[in-house]
Amino acid sequence: MRERPLSRIRTDPPAELARLRRRSDNLTGRCAGCRFLGLCGGGLASRAPASGAGLEGSDPGCHLSDVEIAAVA
Repeated sequence: MRERPLSRIRTDPPAELARLRRRSDNLTGRCAGCRFLGLCGGGLASRAPASGAGLEGSDPGCHLSDVEIAAVA
């Protein structure tokens, strides 16, 4: 914010912020094929990198089973 005004950050975000905003489009693992992805967006963005899965990794704290994730509504 010292280098760029907030309005410019919002309309023209730095690369890392843009990547974080597109996180659900680039998910891997269980979250990538989950039928609930549109509802949760891939879970908590900080848990995957903390577990070593990287920013696009699946949330290790997800409580859904593989059967629930794959079930057809």
